[in-house]
Amino acid sequence: MQQASGYRFDAIVGANTAGVEVAGEFQAPDRLHETVTVAGQPSAEVVFIGPNAFVKDPATGAWRDRVQAQAQSTATDVRPAFGALAHARDVSRSSNGTYHFTIPAAAARDLVGPSASGPVAGTAQLDNHGLISLSYRATVGGKPLDFQISYADIGSATPVEQPATS
Repeated sequence: MQQASGYRFDAIVGANTAGVEVAGEFQAPDRLHETVTVAGQPSAEVVFIGPNAFVKDPATGAWRDRVQAQAQSTATDVRPAFGALAHARDVSRSSNGTYHFTIPAAAARDLVGPSASGPVAGTAQLDNHGLISLSYRATVGGKPLDFQISYADIGSATPVEQPATS
């Protein structure tokens, strides 16, 4: 996944039944398109290209350019998070090809973010093209969060284009 030129993803992040759905495409090295949906609210659509963010107005459909702080530009390259999987411990494989693992706390912050604490327990499914799903539970800000992510079109996802702004 760290070497992939791009991929599509669908994710659900949440505690218990309250979740945020995120779908999108990543294109190396620094392009990310996301549609974020929180129950009961309009979806938010964002494109990140390096240090720039483009936000779609849900009422008009018009795109607006929102420049991000330079320090956040590396956040659009999500591939380093996969490096955390190299630190997996207690790895076992079940009969259906699912891998179960634990990631120590220090590496878990690379996967989840700096507000993560404690180790992360999870599962991964792979096929001949790489990672197809990743599920894990992490403690973030003192609360448990579940992450369920599926990956598709690894190496062949639609390119992330810069939206035309008005």
